[in-house]
Amino acid sequence: MENIAPALLEWFYKNQRILPFRTDPSPYHVWLSEIMLQQTRVSAALPYYERFLAALPDIPALAACEEEKLHKLWEGLGYYSRVRNLQKAAGIGKGDWVCLSLSNNDPTLVAQELAPHRVEGNMTDIQTITVEDYHQVASVSGNRVTFAEPIMYAVEAKWGWKIRKYPHYEHVGVEDLTFEGRSKENFGHHASWEDDGAYKPLNMMRLTDSWIRRVDFRGVSEALSIVSSANCSAYDIEISGNRGHSGVRSQSSSRIFIGKVCDRSRGQAVSPPYTSTGYFENAGQYHASGVSNTSLGAVLWNNTWGDDAFFESHSRQPRATLVDRCTGGFVQWRFGGDETNVPNHLGDLTIWNLNATRAAHDFGAEPFKWWLSSDKWWKTMPPIIVGFHGAAVTFDESAEQVKYLESNGAAVEPLSLYEAQLRQRLGYVPAWLNSLK
Repeated sequence: MENIAPALLEWFYKNQRILPFRTDPSPYHVWLSEIMLQQTRVSAALPYYERFLAALPDIPALAACEEEKLHKLWEGLGYYSRVRNLQKAAGIGKGDWVCLSLSNNDPTLVAQELAPHRVEGNMTDIQTITVEDYHQVASVSGNRVTFAEPIMYAVEAKWGWKIRKYPHYEHVGVEDLTFEGRSKENFGHHASWEDDGAYKPLNMMRLTDSWIRRVDFRGVSEALSIVSSANCSAYDIEISGNRGHSGVRSQSSSRIFIGKVCDRSRGQAVSPPYTSTGYFENAGQYHASGVSNTSLGAVLWNNTWGDDAFFESHSRQPRATLVDRCTGGFVQWRFGGDETNVPNHLGDLTIWNLNATRAAHDFGAEPFKWWLSSDKWWKTMPPIIVGFHGAAVTFDESAEQVKYLESNGAAVEPLSLYEAQLRQRLGYVPAWLNSLK
């Protein structure tokens, strides 16, 4: 028996049939023949094989083929799931999750992104425009891909956009838990590793349609980061104990909902103090809940943070953030980010009905500015501000500082822009959201 293999191979080489996928054994040809020859005789499959390759000579052509044409080419072979799976393996199909990405250092694009401002000082990160936007595919027809969710950044082919499959987990939930750390009694921003990240209990990474709810964090450095994820929610969360570095963050993620996060952590005022000394029973994490990196489409809804805090916008190109009907301190210097990574936030930052419990900033009686050319850390693209109220703040209304300003000093209707958008799109506000009010 041990000598049978060489004998069989010798017989095969002498007597094998001449078949097109043997004379040209490219991976695509062999793959197609293997699929066609499942439960089909070679003689019956050969005409289909040759016709299929003439119409779809390579994998990109197969991936872009419209469904009707694909089925017509397969007609007569039966078992149509074979060709559907063949196309799905070749490219992107309905139900797939993908990343729509851009990385381009064209000076024209950089200038377009920063207008009316420009690159200043050591702003190196923004000199390559980076977008990472995660989407589920609703349909594919030829070279047209339709997403289930809206696109929140203008896509122009000339800048070299790419689309790739997005490996992920889905339907992951964390709920009804308490995480407890031992954060320092006197927090100092970047004072030590203990201050910045010693107690960081939870990261949610590469997830879709996932959630964290009814969870408490006590004495933590950083409560939660939702990283490289999409369509996830974090809500009904309480942060307490000694204050730490940050709250709940959308980091490099798409369409993250952060709602009803109540930050009651306590501690000393942090430099810049704006008061010489001070202890806040309701200080809040240094950075309240917010966004960082290429976050896109995050919603901060009905959150409450401390009097010595502000929502986080931690540089490295976050965009399209809605801060909606939130309450807490309006304390400058809480956005964050290295001088090489600013602006703190790019376009489409909307602040709607923010109730400021305390205002503390460097401008004194002068109007508040979002972009300071004289400072290497404080640079935010002009936001939309509607219904700002509570502690009084006068904003610089020039085009370089504010994109749109309405009703400064008094809340507006609707109280929540997010809820109004849901009513417009769905016809109602979901029960789970109503239950949080």
